[in-house]
Amino acid sequence: MTADQHERRSAEHARWRQVLEVAPEAYLAIDRRSCIADWNRRATALFGWAPEEVLGRPVSLLVHPSSPAGFPDGVASSTPEEVVEPFDIVGVGRDGRVFDVQCTVWGVDRRDSSVAHVFLQDVTERRRAQEAAALLTAVVEGSADAMITRDLDGVILSWNVGAERIYGWSAEEAVGQADSLIVPPDRAPELADMMLTLGRGGRVSAVETERVTRGGTRVPVALTLSPVNDAHGRMVATSAIGRDVTEQRWMAETLDATLQQVQTAAEEARESEAASRRFLADAAHQLRTPVAGIRACAETLLLGPAAGDADRLLAMMVRESTRAGNLISDLLRIARLDQGVPLSAEPLDVVRVCADEVERLLLLRPEVDVRLEVHQVPPGPLTLDGAAVGEVLSNLGDNAVRHASRSVVMELDVTQDVLRLQIRDDGPGVPEAAQEEVFERFVSLDGQGGSGLGLAIARALARAMGGELHCDGGFVLTLPCELPGHRPVGGPIA
Repeated sequence: MTADQHERRSAEHARWRQVLEVAPEAYLAIDRRSCIADWNRRATALFGWAPEEVLGRPVSLLVHPSSPAGFPDGVASSTPEEVVEPFDIVGVGRDGRVFDVQCTVWGVDRRDSSVAHVFLQDVTERRRAQEAAALLTAVVEGSADAMITRDLDGVILSWNVGAERIYGWSAEEAVGQADSLIVPPDRAPELADMMLTLGRGGRVSAVETERVTRGGTRVPVALTLSPVNDAHGRMVATSAIGRDVTEQRWMAETLDATLQQVQTAAEEARESEAASRRFLADAAHQLRTPVAGIRACAETLLLGPAAGDADRLLAMMVRESTRAGNLISDLLRIARLDQGVPLSAEPLDVVRVCADEVERLLLLRPEVDVRLEVHQVPPGPLTLDGAAVGEVLSNLGDNAVRHASRSVVMELDVTQDVLRLQIRDDGPGVPEAAQEEVFERFVSLDGQGGSGLGLAIARALARAMGGELHCDGGFVLTLPCELPGHRPVGGPIA
């Protein structure tokens, strides 16, 4: 070798050493004996050994026993100028630290010896990051919640299985689409406000809103938004976690409804108890008067009445006992109505029932003109509870003739499956302010000695039959009924 050739080779070797020393990767050369033939500064930084401490020593000094078999012997025997695909080993440092290393091998045949050039990188952090990313991916894909990322323009960047389950779109269909795919138009301003909150550094956590599915139905979700920042801390995207709260909302609504029912039942129980107490107090008060009268008459008879008073006292006892008996009958009827009235629908000639009531009232007060006017009634019987209808008519009729001066008129009309009966008298009438009060129990506005239960019983029976009784220029009874046919009938019936 000439001096020029030697000088040129020396220059090449110097440049080669400079490149190796500034290389970002650790470098070592392995000879045919699997010993370390060369070493750079990055290798010292990686393994902790100085060059003079490792040159000529077996490369196994740097390899943890858990590394794959075949290294370094297989590497040392690599063919000239053969680049081996990168592979991983487990390195061990001078201080015993164990770390993951990725190796790239290039075999070179020198004239005096053959070595394998090995470049090494510590990939421990990279592996950890990959494992963390894999774990995160598994968590995201395994989550039942919808996990979606979108850029600042609202374009969907990622879409997990949970989002597919809740919204119905696959990742292939959703990624690249605008988030209006699942955001209803009326919720867009709400989402814009959330984005402003994130941009100001605020938090959006578990905000209940709505999203729309592929089928067009709305689903309630609890939405949590988080910013996705770049290396400079600038928000470049957002991550959204949406939890389907349909079941929770249903449970909450059911619980609210149950609590409302319990509260209503408790209030009704309190009202029922108060009503029962009022009823007992009123009943006792109403019974006290006839009982007191009977007792006074009896005591006078026992003491020996004056001549001619015995018959008068006995007649008074009969009158008061009759009054007490009627009151007790009314009280029992009210109690049965409170427990529920078993109805028995049957064919009923309602015109005949009304005519019979007119006849009864004429016998009670012959001086009062009682008339029945039938405006429109279909032929044949109607399906109604005859006993209940008769009792309502009796109570209304008794009330009418008691207040009438000279006349009482019943007007009967049946149209569109509804019976309407109005009873009017020419008496003073019921003041407008008291037209509901007259239906309350033990209310008697005329002071004529009634128990105040007749109208209450009549309204309760009307409602039990699915109808209503109200006061409007007289008393008006309306009842649903089944019509066998329809034929107008007119004219008064006396």
